[in-house]
Amino acid sequence: MREMTTKEAAMYLGYSHETLKKWRMGQKVWQPGLGPKFVSVNGRIKYREDWLDDWKEYWWNSVGKYRS
Repeated sequence: MREMTTKEAAMYLGYSHETLKKWRMGQKVWQPGLGPKFVSVNGRIKYREDWLDDWKEYWWNSVGKYRS
């Protein structure tokens, strides 16, 4: 369960760190929706590798429904 910064998570997912920032905009705690799960600890945003993997899996399964 590796913890990552926003920049590390963005590289892992293949998005810019600005995109992840926009997905979190206005949220202090994660809510299901646009982006992957995150936590804010003393103002520092952290992602876990397993959360990113879960989000990628969810996203690809969702997109696959509409590709047929």
